[in-house]
Formats: sequence, structure tokens, C-alpha cells
Amino acid sequence: RGKTAGVPLRRSDGSTALHLAIASQHARAAKLLLDFDADAAVATNAGVTPLLLAAENGLSKLIKLLVKVAPQSVRTASKDGSNVLSFAAQAGQVETVTMFLDAGVPVDLSNGVGRTPLMYAAGKDRVDVLKLLLAKGAVPNKTAKDGNTALTMAAEAGHVEAVRFLLSHGARTNRSACPEVTALAAAAQNGHVEVIKLLLQNHAEIDAHDDDWDSALHEAVYGGQLEAAHALVEAGANVNKKNQSGWTSMMAAAHRNFGDIVELLIWKGAALNMKTNDGRTALHIASEEGHTEVIRLLLSRGSLVDAVDRLGRTPLMMAAYRGHKDTVQLLLDNGASLVRTDKMDQTPLEVALSNSKIDVATLLVYNEPQFRRRRESSSASAERQTKRRRAANVSP
Repeated sequence: RGKTAGVPLRRSDGSTALHLAIASQHARAAKLLLDFDADAAVATNAGVTPLLLAAENGLSKLIKLLVKVAPQSVRTASKDGSNVLSFAAQAGQVETVTMFLDAGVPVDLSNGVGRTPLMYAAGKDRVDVLKLLLAKGAVPNKTAKDGNTALTMAAEAGHVEAVRFLLSHGARTNRSACPEVTALAAAAQNGHVEVIKLLLQNHAEIDAHDDDWDSALHEAVYGGQLEAAHALVEAGANVNKKNQSGWTSMMAAAHRNFGDIVELLIWKGAALNMKTNDGRTALHIASEEGHTEVIRLLLSRGSLVDAVDRLGRTPLMMAAYRGHKDTVQLLLDNGASLVRTDKMDQTPLEVALSNSKIDVATLLVYNEPQFRRRRESSSASAERQTKRRRAANVSP
């Protein structure tokens, strides 16, 4: 069979028939195109070569052929920094990773976001690839642009064996004073309790915080991870630790309506009336969001119903501002003041009216003392009349 010169037909994105065959995982079609001298090194407008596509799709036999016919493309990255070694590492292809390393690809070659092949292998629990890369000199504690390391990526995904292997080969559980993310926080936010326990056994700082001063316990709450939160508080996490905005984990739980986590944190000693930087308590936060079950729980455990923030606002004012009628009634039933004013000299009723919350305003008026007394008097009078009618209908 004679070969003919390949016709460089390209689509608007710069891809060729060879790119399309590989992207569709049609290995036989790709080999046929190569047999007819298709350009194996041509890149799309985004800088994607056929080899890069083959690596991304895990086509190991085709990868060998492409490396043979276009060895220079081994070192070629796309415009976003994607490279063949990272794709092979992520796919867990030990033989292909070895081939790329032997061809001279740097073991710590990073992509456009600063992630290395080791990080991608860790994120997919490719322990055999981790062993190979570390044996070839990969640095275990390199940091990507978003603050991730191989350890944080393994922890985030809950890969216990990858975490264990990395820890045994120099990965650090604790980093600089304010990293973007810690491995413990990554595991906590995603509810990976076994990883949490493993990291703590390897001396992870339980109250270490990120650059927003969020701790692993904060992250567990953000993710709604009750079991992770339980594991952390049982191990001694500070339930009253504040982040940069002055929020404790309980405030975050109240904001997200996670009543079971609120109850856990109270049980472990969370301060009910601690305040954020702007003076709000957990009750303020829950009231603003209208989370009645959390509000009921907080009040039953001793939250101050008329606590004030820096602007003099009470939880009742926050609920009135947002128009949460059920929350307003619940707070009133628990003794919230109707006459207290904020720093703008507004009562809860005036707050409701100024924000067009007419239903709430009506409820507040209905609960003012003079109306309450009139209502109670009317109710008592009606009850007396009912008793008289019943008595009159009783036969002598």
C-alpha cells in the first residue's frame, strides 16, 4: 500500500482529523491517519497536540506510536499549561509515566495553575504513580497557585492510602502560618473522617487556620459534615475559635441551619453569646436567616433574646428587616423587646415598616402591650360567655 502526503485540513479551532480521531478514542482511525503521514506534532489553536490528547484519553498504545513519530511533542504543553505527564499520572498509567520521564519530561513539570503530576496522581489515589514520581525526585511539598499540595488533594478526595503514603515520604501536615488550605481542613470540609484521624495521628495542628483564619472545624461546618465536626471536637478542636470576621463554627452552623451541628457544638462548650466583629451573636445570624428550629434551640440553651450588635440591632430587628414572620413570633414568644431601639432610633416595628414588611409590621402591632391586653381580655370574656351558655343548657 503506497502512502500519500497528508492533506493539512484543519477546523476553525486548529484541530485536524488526527485530533478528532484521538478525541473520539478511535485508536485504529488515528493509526491509519499516521500511516498516511498525518502530522503528529501539529497543535490546535489552544496548543493541544495529538500526543496531549492521547495522554488525556489514556490511549497507551497510541501514545507509544506518537512518541516514536513525534518525540519533540513529549515536552510540548498546551497554552493553559496542560502536559502529557500530568495526564498520564492522573490516569494511573505507570508505564506511560515512565516513558515520558525517560524521554526527558521534568518530574515536577507544572501546568498553568501550578499543579504537578504528583498532585494529580494524589488526587486520584494513584499510589503506584506516587511511588514512581517520588523515586524519580518529585518534591512532595510543592504548592500550586491555589495553595494545594499533593497531600491536600489526596485529603480532599478522601484517599486514605495516598495520604498515608505521602505522609511516610515527607509530606508536611502543617505548613506556613496562613496557607490557603490545610490537608486537615480539606478532609474536614468533605467529611473524610478516616483521613482526619490519620492526619491528627501524624501531628496535624487541629486548630491551624487558613488565610481567612478558618479552622478545620469551620470547614467541616461549611460543608455540613456532622461526623467530621464530631471527630474534630472529640479530638480537642477549639469550638470558640474565630475566623477573620469574628465568626465561630457555631455561628456558621446557625447561618446554614445545621441544627445538629449547633447542638453538638453547644454540647462541647460553644459560647452562646459570643459576637462577630460587627457585634452579632449566633441568634442574630439565625434570626436574619429565619431558621426557626436553630433559634428555638439557641434560646432553650440560654442565648440572649435582646442581645445587640454594633448598630444596636436585636435579633428581632434582624428578623423584622428580612420579613421572617414566624421568626418574629418565636422571638416575641420568648420575650423579645418591642420597644428597644437601634442606633438609628428605630424600634422593630419601624424597621419592618421602613423595609415594607407589612405582614411583620401588622404582627408587631398586634403584639404591642395594649393590643395584647385587649386581646387577652376579649378572649377571657368570650370564655366566660361560653361557660354561662353551657351552664344555662344544663338540666336541673
